[in-house]
Amino acid sequence: MGDAQQASGVAEGAPAPVPPFVPRLQAALGLLNRAPWARSVRDGMVWLVPYLMLWSAVLLLGEALHLLDAPQAWVSLARRGAAQLRDLLPPVIWGAMGAMAALHFSLARTPVAYVCLAAGVVVQAALTAVAGTGGAAWISLLAMTVPFPMVGLMASLSRRPAMHLAAGSSTAGHNVSESLNLVLPALAAIALTTAAVATAGWLLTAGLQGVAGSLWSQASPTLVAALYTLGNSLAWLFGVHGYYLLLPLLEALPELSPQAGEPVSQTFLGVFVFIGGAGSTLSLILVLLLQVRKRSMRVIGLMSLLPAAFNVNELLLFGLPIILNPHLLLPFVLVPLCNFGVAAAALQWGWVAPIQGSVPFNSPVMLNALLATRGDAAAVLLQVANVALGAVIYWPFVARWVRQAGTPVAVPPLHAIDTEYSRRAEEASFRMDDPVRELNESAAAATRLNDRLRALDDHDFVLYYQPKVNPQTGQVMGSEALLRLVSSTGAIVSPGAFLPDLERAGLMKDVDQWVARAAAEQLERWRQSGEVLLPVSVNVSADTLMDLQAVHQLAREVSRQPGLIDLELTEGAFLSDQQIVSQALEALGAAGARLDIDDFGTGFSSLSYLYRFKVDGIKIDRSFTSALAYVRGREVFSQLCAMARRLNLRLVVEGVEEAWQLRHLPEDVNVSVQGFLFARPMPADQFQAYVAAQAGRGAAARVAASSQPAAQAPA
Repeated sequence: MGDAQQASGVAEGAPAPVPPFVPRLQAALGLLNRAPWARSVRDGMVWLVPYLMLWSAVLLLGEALHLLDAPQAWVSLARRGAAQLRDLLPPVIWGAMGAMAALHFSLARTPVAYVCLAAGVVVQAALTAVAGTGGAAWISLLAMTVPFPMVGLMASLSRRPAMHLAAGSSTAGHNVSESLNLVLPALAAIALTTAAVATAGWLLTAGLQGVAGSLWSQASPTLVAALYTLGNSLAWLFGVHGYYLLLPLLEALPELSPQAGEPVSQTFLGVFVFIGGAGSTLSLILVLLLQVRKRSMRVIGLMSLLPAAFNVNELLLFGLPIILNPHLLLPFVLVPLCNFGVAAAALQWGWVAPIQGSVPFNSPVMLNALLATRGDAAAVLLQVANVALGAVIYWPFVARWVRQAGTPVAVPPLHAIDTEYSRRAEEASFRMDDPVRELNESAAAATRLNDRLRALDDHDFVLYYQPKVNPQTGQVMGSEALLRLVSSTGAIVSPGAFLPDLERAGLMKDVDQWVARAAAEQLERWRQSGEVLLPVSVNVSADTLMDLQAVHQLAREVSRQPGLIDLELTEGAFLSDQQIVSQALEALGAAGARLDIDDFGTGFSSLSYLYRFKVDGIKIDRSFTSALAYVRGREVFSQLCAMARRLNLRLVVEGVEEAWQLRHLPEDVNVSVQGFLFARPMPADQFQAYVAAQAGRGAAARVAASSQPAAQAPA
């Protein structure tokens, strides 16, 4: 999770055995964390860290000014600032989560973030009005969960023309049009969300308060306090403010110990149980500082240390994070319960003086113990012992969590290219929209690009296969997988109509991954149906070749069908960092791919690539095939074929469209041809039918075709 993903250098060892229900609950949290909503929560929490650190700094400034006996006006100003920052935290969470949800639903992040921030203010006010302090318990949880479906509703409404205020391509520019078209969807989404949340919050809070008030009014204070301790920790694990949620239980406890036999009270919980806030996280902070070497985690621990001394731990809860963290589930619940048992026993047995004074919950640790017990030093020792005990409990769980988080995890491949590039439509439009330089032209280009990308949502990606044929026998030796788009009406869109837009949007790596994955899946279907398996060539862009992470993902796709997926690399891909290119080719070759240089001989110094890089074949560009009508063209073509023969390279000749061109192909080279003379690109089922038909024809087709006279070269 977040900054912990690359932490290292922690102490070894496994935690003690845990109850059987804990792994199941951890598994449930793990499943929850894999949902798109949880992804937004995790990334949104990372964005909250600067805000939380700012709030903690202002809070500490106020307390430092108070301890230094600064003017009261300064102290009050700092404390008011800290209080306002804390009150604004839920709306800020709404904004952060809304921005992440906007990426998922292909909406502009900035206006959506502002809309969600405003929605947080409205929902919080409505919930407080109908549910009182009980409704405040759910504010944090709502801030993490509601923005995602609300933004989804906005996205759905924004696709309806009736909800648009700026129709078509507005002269005001793409950004203005997009923002205007979010106004009505945002108002509708906020209204529906507020009504639903307020109704549900009122019903739920009223029911819980009624049950708690009637059930625990006559219960033992020790039992009520123990249940409050457990419930508060469980609530905060899911982002629910335990104080407000369980306020009826807390109000059932006396502020001070009622009698010697019942040592617990509200002050008892703040002084001896929740040391550092919910989960007794002062112990966790000590473990982070002593055990973890990851700098970012240590910074969060250091920044959380002083606020935790005042029982404030939101920085840890949201920044580490602890909320929805299955690894810290058990210690977060167990440590406060252990503190409760140890402290209750110490007070009941007389080792610590009974609590005689009421102190605020955010009073400094140690000082609150002295004030509550009228100066008993044993109370401070009890706090220290509980912090140490909590650190011992947290230690093995943190060790395992950080150790597991530091293990590299394979990123699963995308299932459909459209889910990836649709999230990038906003970024593509912003790259094209430059308000400083040629503002009007850039805005218009961005609008057109964004419209074209959105139009692709109504299409499906499919692969067509163009056969590679042995010119001597007419038999199919393989094929090239070519990307096509199929509209909802069945119309076929060629790559030239959409690949340039995807390239401008920075999506060619995703396209390469999708094509390789689809080709591997088609080969597997052919294998299962008993069809003849022939190699399939897949084009690889320079963007993929220069990204080693993308290369390794592509290698995983190739390894699914070793020896059956060939990769065609454009010459431009070899112009970048030579070391990265060599590593990429080595990884792809090790995965079982044969590597061909595509469009060989056009534009760049291709000959040097043949000795610098380990390639298996070359694909002669169609321009050389067309030049066979000329004497010089035939000579150049002959030299290219002779070079392939001497280097023992496979040779693919593309663009063969006329029968006379076959007369000039070499007969002693491992050569195959690709062109309309034999077949156009076709769907997978038609390709297999073509393979079967060609298998029975032998060399008759070539003999008949080559008997035709060749075209005369111009003088």
